[in-house]
Amino acid sequence: MPDLLFEDVQEARIFPQKAVSFTYKAFGTLLAALQGAPIRHLHFTGGEATLVRDLPRMLGLAREWGVERLSITSNGTLRLSLPGVTLRTPGRSSGCKPCMSPTWIPGKLSRVSWIRSYTPRNRKKKESTQGAKEHEAGDTQEQGESDSMNRPPAEYTPVRPDVMRDFIRTVFEKAGVPAEKAAFLTECLVDNDLRGVFSHGTRQTPHYVSHFQKGELTPDPDVQVVEESPTTAIVDGGGGLGYYPAHRLAHLLIPKAQQMGIAVGITRNHGHIGAAGIYARIPLEHDLFCYVTSGHQLNLQPGHSVLHAAGGSPMAFGLPTGEEPPFVLDFGAMHDLYASSEHVEQMIALAPSTVFRSFGLGCVCQALGGFLCGVPVDPARALRQWSGANQGSFIIVVDPNRFLPIAQFKAEMDEYARKVRQMQPLKGYDRALLAGALEWERAQKFAAEGIPVGPRHAEALRRLAAEFHLTSPV
Repeated sequence: MPDLLFEDVQEARIFPQKAVSFTYKAFGTLLAALQGAPIRHLHFTGGEATLVRDLPRMLGLAREWGVERLSITSNGTLRLSLPGVTLRTPGRSSGCKPCMSPTWIPGKLSRVSWIRSYTPRNRKKKESTQGAKEHEAGDTQEQGESDSMNRPPAEYTPVRPDVMRDFIRTVFEKAGVPAEKAAFLTECLVDNDLRGVFSHGTRQTPHYVSHFQKGELTPDPDVQVVEESPTTAIVDGGGGLGYYPAHRLAHLLIPKAQQMGIAVGITRNHGHIGAAGIYARIPLEHDLFCYVTSGHQLNLQPGHSVLHAAGGSPMAFGLPTGEEPPFVLDFGAMHDLYASSEHVEQMIALAPSTVFRSFGLGCVCQALGGFLCGVPVDPARALRQWSGANQGSFIIVVDPNRFLPIAQFKAEMDEYARKVRQMQPLKGYDRALLAGALEWERAQKFAAEGIPVGPRHAEALRRLAAEFHLTSPV
């Protein structure tokens, strides 16, 4: 098994002073874990790096994850034919020649090192992959803090919600976001923290600030309703984050659904919408059902895993209840099935039908939340003023009262929730709950006790505080 030695560990703050035996799967897990710490240069060296069987796959995966520069030190035993990869021989450097051997001999890779950018990576050359990174980043947990199910971190510092709001709002304002928009965006992120949806909470702040600083998204978008009918609407995001147009669309569809029974709309020309559950909850206040999904710019290439075609696959369903917590199912259909996920091959082998269903759902998300919203399959056909405005969203709102008296429906949902709580939970879990109940409980708990901020989340907040000359909340 090859060994991985991390250099510059003080800056990277990932697995300090630890050598890790790794495979292609572990390498993918590493890249996912480093999503919040952009890598500018990845260099393979030590022994004869080109003797590693999976090296071409590792290089391809690194390129997909947005590593700007790849290089390999070799004694000339074998050369690679991979775009954008520089082969270095002892004492000199040369470009790659098209002579990659079809046979790879197992060997040892004794060191992989990286040099991190001092600023977020330039994504102008990688516009087509940005959406995928944000979607996947939303489902990638910080190692040692919480797992893929968005569990609270084992080690944390509680931060009062009002303190977190003041800090995040000020960061956005200093990054150029107008006060009203900064307050709204802050509320969305802190609310997700309170629900325990940490992946889409204030941990996203550095990514959004980066988009503004790099000119990929505007911090002050002009959101416009560009087309409307009694049952439909199209909202243009103006090249900013997707929170603003998606929120506006959800509210716009409510009176339409109340009057017509159903309303459907899309948003376009914007960046990340955050957690789809934000918008599924809005119609619930009016006893309306809601479905939300989003898509992003793909960059499909021959030879890539077909799993890439499903995109980020976020979706949410909201169903009204009476006395029980609102039913909100907010998830990514392809979670744990990204091409770089650690157990994807085992899942395909053990439960192929489940994988195909998830893949199909992800493709529907991409079609409705991406293609239908003007995000083309081929990034070469995309015409954008703001390179980061490469996502869309699709929302349906339905009035259940058109089919059954709403009081009766809500009573059925309440009884459903109570009966489920009395059932045997899944192995390894202590309770059986409907979707949304756990988030509702956490919101009450964290509002009183503080948001649990893990070590890496805390470090990200401290870096923001240092950058904008503020006092960190933790």
